[in-house]
Amino acid sequence: MIYDTVIIGGGVVGLSILRASLQAGYNAILLERNPHLCNEASGRNSGVICTGVDAPSGSLERALIRDSISRVREFCVEHNVPMRECGSLVCLWPWDEHDNIITDDEDEKKIDDDNTLVTKPGSPDDKLERVLQESLIAGDDATLLSSETVLNLEPSLSPQCRGAVHIPGEIVVDPWLFPLALATHARELGKQSIHGQNIDVIQTGREVVMDSSSFNTEEGIWNLVTRRCEKDSEDVVFQTKSIINSVGVNSDLMQKSASSVVRNINPPTFAARPRRGQYIVYSAPQNEFPTRPIQPVPTERTKGIFVYSTLYNQIVVGPTAKDQSSRTDDEIERSVAKELAAHATRVFDRTMGSSIMQSDTDFD
Repeated sequence: MIYDTVIIGGGVVGLSILRASLQAGYNAILLERNPHLCNEASGRNSGVICTGVDAPSGSLERALIRDSISRVREFCVEHNVPMRECGSLVCLWPWDEHDNIITDDEDEKKIDDDNTLVTKPGSPDDKLERVLQESLIAGDDATLLSSETVLNLEPSLSPQCRGAVHIPGEIVVDPWLFPLALATHARELGKQSIHGQNIDVIQTGREVVMDSSSFNTEEGIWNLVTRRCEKDSEDVVFQTKSIINSVGVNSDLMQKSASSVVRNINPPTFAARPRRGQYIVYSAPQNEFPTRPIQPVPTERTKGIFVYSTLYNQIVVGPTAKDQSSRTDDEIERSVAKELAAHATRVFDRTMGSSIMQSDTDFD
């Protein structure tokens, strides 16, 4: 069988592409080297689906995020995938920067009749004003809120919150169920598109050996050599017209390997830079967790540390964003746990209870 496309990588991106390819009528298959889907960053992500306000204005990244979030809603409704459409609060805290502390001087800030924060040019509140404007440009019906309004919405937060921008479009999903729902639907579509042949369109534990693969330039066909994780297993060759690289943190290495097989494929002009994110997870007391994700004002480098509740009413604090050279090191750093716990204590103005740590290696 000659496939229209082979997707390499069984994370949430690869599964989304597989499903979309099958929906469009293409004969597609996905290969994942690990024994399980979402074995790396996709299985340990936050589950917070953002609207792209922190992506550069006018960028392809923002456009793709905006397009995808509307499709996420449709998919979850159609396939009964749990989600919480709650929006998020981008909060300004006094510890963000030393000069961000807002005084009670009426010249610095005031509240209008509907309890919305009104800023003065040059005041620290300008940071929230910039977030608001970017949100409006991105297409969100965002609102600038006073600290009093924030505490009415989220009474579990510390009164040190100086105000926030409410971004209504953001969603919380289960980070495992969502990609597995994509996989389930893709398998259903695959059964229909392969005309009754007993071939699973998702094959795990099968690694592409690009150094042993070849490309027939006359026919435009790839001969992808794959190898099972088990020892002494026979290689299997998949023939395909195209390959889609969805291997995440190793995407530049895959591109480099493919360019060594086919001369007219350019070597990668990008480098995947590993970045480790760590979370701390708490069991939340009843009715003492935020409904909306609480995030700081984003920087050019990172969205910052979120505090949010899962669909199962756990409180999650994170992720951090540590640049590193290793693509595989996801060891938990206990010192980071203390930093995240301290952040949670400040946000909620109380000491948190018992917790567990989680780590993942993503890329920038």
